[in-house]
This record gives sequence, structure tokens and C-alpha cells, in this order.
Amino acid sequence: MKGDRSGAAGQFLSASGEDTTDPAVAARLIDRIAEEVGPPDVLVNTIGAFHLGDALATTPETLRLMIDVNLATALWLSRAVAPHMQQQGSGVIAHVSARPGIEPAGGMAAYSVSKAADSHRIPAMRAHLAALDHGLMDPAPALYTIRINGHLGAMMLSAFPEMASLRDGAETVLSGLLDRSALHGVLAEIDALGLDLLQVRQLTPDPE
Repeated sequence: MKGDRSGAAGQFLSASGEDTTDPAVAARLIDRIAEEVGPPDVLVNTIGAFHLGDALATTPETLRLMIDVNLATALWLSRAVAPHMQQQGSGVIAHVSARPGIEPAGGMAAYSVSKAADSHRIPAMRAHLAALDHGLMDPAPALYTIRINGHLGAMMLSAFPEMASLRDGAETVLSGLLDRSALHGVLAEIDALGLDLLQVRQLTPDPE
């Protein structure tokens, strides 16, 4: 939370037993924080569920659980906190993902699907917030090239759906039109995947 909030320092708000897979509960929880402490500056979501099981053994109940906890919770919390951040003109939303969402592994079918869906939800919500132009995103995106050591396979490239890619010698070059927040998101994903970042370059348009 931001400073200068009397009595807010060190305050702990218990949410034990709250079911954030319910959008009404998620909204009520965020509104309670805003009322008792102040508008949230940062949302860090570490809520998650994990279940072992291959695709052929996955039950409807397991799939619904993975989607509800790993995808729906992230969506409902983001949707609840976004208006508060838009109103104050700033904010950071962070959700903990997992490698199986990008590189599916055996025995994690439902879990991988839920994490992959959330990885696609993030750029979709970013684009929506940018379109609202409430100051959370830069209004004028720029063209960037990002150079990474080594060749990225199709599964790894799927982590960067907003970027085009090509191979240049022993390197992979990503390119795309990004605002500052989207650029930071791409760089964070590169770091999370343990990739070797070589260069980030903003391209300047040729004068007409």
C-alpha cells in the first residue's frame, strides 16, 4: 500500500475461508481492502491448485477445479481490483504462473490447460486496459526487437503471442508493437523462463 495512510502500516486483513472462485466474493474482498486500508496499489495472486493426472484419466470435476482455481480466480481478482487502480491512475497486477502452462508435461493435463489459459488471459486483459486509456498503459506503443540467445521452439514461443519471431544465426529475434507495460511483461516472461536475453532495441520510424 502507498504511504501516508494513518493506521494502515502493518495491518493484516484476514480472508480465511473466502472462495475467490466466486466473482462476487472476489469483488467483496477487494472492496473491503479498499474501504479499510485504501485503494490497492499492487495485487499479487499466489492462489493455485495442482492435480496429477494424464489427459485420458482427467475427470470433469478435476478440470473444473483447475480452471476455477487457477484461471477464474485470477480473472475475478483482476477484474475486481482494476477499477480501483484505474481510478487512482496506477497499479501493478501480478499472478504466479508455472512452466507447464508453456511447456506441458506428462501427468499434468488439467493443470497445464488451466495455466496455459491464464497465460493467454494476461495479454487479453492488458489490451483491454490499454484501450480504456486510464493511464495504466502507455498510449503510444513502440516497435521493439528483443534478441535472445539460442533457438526457441514452438512451445516456448507460445509464451509471447504478441511477438513475431525469426532466427538470426544462433539467436532468436522477437519483434512487436509494445507499450511500456507490455514490454515489461515480455521481459519478465523471458526472465521467468530462464532465457538468455542479449538485447532490447526500440526501433525509430524513418522520417517521412
